[in-house]
Amino acid sequence: GQEGAAHAAEVAKMLDGSGPEDVAAAARSLGRMGAEAHEESIRSLLDDTSALVREAACAALGALAGSSESSPSADSVVARLWDRHPAVRATAAEALAEMRFEGPRYLDDVVRLLSDRVVSVQ
Repeated sequence: GQEGAAHAAEVAKMLDGSGPEDVAAAARSLGRMGAEAHEESIRSLLDDTSALVREAACAALGALAGSSESSPSADSVVARLWDRHPAVRATAAEALAEMRFEGPRYLDDVVRLLSDRVVSVQ
């Protein structure tokens, strides 16, 4: 929220953290803070080698979109619907659901996940 946003710049420094757990925690925190100024940095994490980080980036971008009328990250998040890791796919779908304006454009893509071989993604 707004109280946390005062610390967003400090938290954003952790996006270059030493381990995936730190980076993922920082990304999720920035999303919860509504730190839209850091959206591009969070979006860059969608291509990280760590599934934990990619999942956190999806969640953070969904949270940011929930507090805004637009989400420039929707196109990037939709690509994670085809991620090799099921938790990333599921979180990407949840993030798109939070994107009230851009999310509905990807309904067909999300519906395809209903036939995913991993039940937790369906």
